[in-house]
Order: sequence, then structure tokens, then C-alpha cells
Amino acid sequence: MKWKIPLAAGSAAVLIAAALLGLILLRGIAGKPVAGHSAAQLPGSREQGWSQLPARGKHKEGAPASGGAASAQGLPVPAAVPASFTGKVGVLMYHDIEPTAAGADAITPGQFASELDGLRKIGYRIISLQQFRMFMQGKQSVPKGSLLVTFDDGYESFYRYAYPILKQRGLAGACFVITGDFSPSALVYTPHMTPAEIKKMETDDPAMEVQAHTDALHVKIDRRHDLLTGRLLRAGRLESDADYRARITADTIRCLTALRRLNSRPVDSFAYPYGLHTPEAVSLLRAQGIKYAFTTAPGLASRTSDPLLLPRVNAGSPAISTAAIADELNRLASAMPPLRRTLPSTLATAS
Repeated sequence: MKWKIPLAAGSAAVLIAAALLGLILLRGIAGKPVAGHSAAQLPGSREQGWSQLPARGKHKEGAPASGGAASAQGLPVPAAVPASFTGKVGVLMYHDIEPTAAGADAITPGQFASELDGLRKIGYRIISLQQFRMFMQGKQSVPKGSLLVTFDDGYESFYRYAYPILKQRGLAGACFVITGDFSPSALVYTPHMTPAEIKKMETDDPAMEVQAHTDALHVKIDRRHDLLTGRLLRAGRLESDADYRARITADTIRCLTALRRLNSRPVDSFAYPYGLHTPEAVSLLRAQGIKYAFTTAPGLASRTSDPLLLPRVNAGSPAISTAAIADELNRLASAMPPLRRTLPSTLATAS
């Protein structure tokens, strides 16, 4: 994901940046460990050719790299989805799409389209977030090899590139949005979707959902802490338990309120910034109605998964090929025991 610090416009930017560096120190909450994982990054190739919606502004390049294990290069494309991929969902994680991919978490529109087409050709099926909810609740089953497409951060590139590519194929997707970036005074490296774009997209296509990625907590101070998982230290005093809970609760309410104004569908899902989470943060999100929360830990989701600590598989790097994604999915499926309880599959999935 692109590094950014939301700042006020004008000369205040320098002062606020200095305040963040000099006055804020993030520490673990009550001595509890901060959990965060990087999904596997695998070698791959780039493709060209895409469709897009009209541009609203120039994209600026960011700098980060996502960590994770690497897979061997030159993998053959699997011939089929294994039988072990039953009663499970692979949640694919993406961040940004750029005409010329730059950075570890930005791919080209052509690569995204090629991955979707390649995975479907193997036999994988793309399901919607609503279908995922029904599956997790035990109300419906999902086809063998089911995948959920997710994007983090709410970049405008989701609206310009990912959305048209998914829509052309009749496929569903979900995007986790930082609502604080709706503000004109939020200075970021990369343009984000506007409320008007989100509302139009969700109105035009029920298969697209926009969910929560915090309002203003997507700021990482060090490798282990961000504003969601750490306590603030101001003027030499550590934030109290009550102040921490109030801050996280207020941010979550702001985020959910902003998103609920834009659509009538449930806003009950969340992606942890940087994949970081603590037991207390999870509890606070649950208290505000979050039912499904996604990490960056590699794995497949099943009904036995903790719905607030759901794993994902990183698919959004220029170094990741379709064959490598399928190989990782198949490896994870083989490592998990098949779900014994099954229900009739009544989902109308696009493929």
C-alpha cells in the first residue's frame, strides 16, 4: 500500500508532520502483542490492454513494499482446482492498479484482467462479498475453488480500472476505503475515490461493495504499530485505556457513518491497515458491528475461521503470475482439511 500521512493543506503540513514525529510514539496496547502478517508475494509477469473510466487526476507514485515469502519461478499453470479446495474461499488481496505498474503493490490493468481470466480458466469461481457472508453464516455453500476479490485503501484506480474490468466480466469485488481521504485537505500520494464515484458505482452495480479501512487510523509509525493498534504518547503521558477505546470507537463510527451514507447495503466488513491487529482492537471493532475483518496473513477462509481474523492471499504485485497465485491457492487448500459439513450450493456465481 502507498505510504501516506494525511495532512492539512498549506504551511500547517510541516508543523503537523513534525508533531507526528516528535510528539507521537506508538506502543503496544497493555503489553499485548500486535499481530500483522504479509501475504506471500510470488514471481510473475505483466500484461497489457485494459478499459478505463475518465481520469479525474494524475496518479502519484508511492514507495512501500509488502513483505512475505516467495515462491519458485517458472511454475506451470495448474490444470484444475484440486478437490481439497471445497468448503473454502480464497480471498485475493490487491491494492493499486496503474497503467505502468510501479512498486510492489501496483499492477497493470492488463495483469489484473489476465489473472482473473487465467484463474477462471483453471476453474476458480469469483463470488461476491454477500455470498461470502452467507457462506460464513452457514446459510449457503460455495462452489469448489471460490475466490473473493478485495482491494485495500480505496484508490481511484479501483474505480477507473478494476471496476470496469470486473463489470465487463460480470464479476463481483469489494474495496476497503479510508474515509478520511474523502477530505479535500487530505494530502496523499495517490488519488482516492470520491464519495460521488463510490455512490455511482454501488448504485450501478450491486456486485461491488465498499467497506471499511478506518477513517484516520491508516498511519504507520514503526514496523509494529499504527494508530489502530498502538497508544499515543503525548507530553510524556501514555494514552489511558479509556482514551484509547474512545479514540478507536470514534474513528470506527466516523468511518461506518460515512460509508452508510453512500449505500443501503450492510457496512459490516473491515480490512486491518497493514494487517496489524490486537485483541482489544478486534473487540472494539466487533462492538461497532464489524462482523468480518480481513488480515494480510496468508491462508484460506472457511466456516471454522475466526470471522474477525480472516486470511487473504496477496495477488497484487507485478512479481506475481497467475500460475503462482494458483499454485499458492492449491498449496493452501491441500494444507487445510476439507469442511465436513456441506449445504446445497444455491449461489448464482459468475465465472
